[in-house]
Amino acid sequence: PHIIVGDFHLSPDDEELSTLLEKYKFKSLLDSIDTFYNMTKEDPFNLDRFITNSDIVSISDISVDYDVKDKNGHLAISYNLDIGTTE
Repeated sequence: PHIIVGDFHLSPDDEELSTLLEKYKFKSLLDSIDTFYNMTKEDPFNLDRFITNSDIVSISDISVDYDVKDKNGHLAISYNLDIGTTE
């Protein structure tokens, strides 16, 4: 399986990226999690992605620490990664 994790600087609603992910059979697993504070907005939103092209990859126990952020507004995120087996 392939896994790509990081700050994509794009909303989960970005149509061009969503089309590209779908075309290459990737799925994004962090879309519903608020992971970033814009310094000019009060509410957090999502810029981070955890994408994979495998059905045996999953994440659980996702936790965002809203008190820990870098100077740009990125929040600390933790989760458990599970890579299953195929039979």
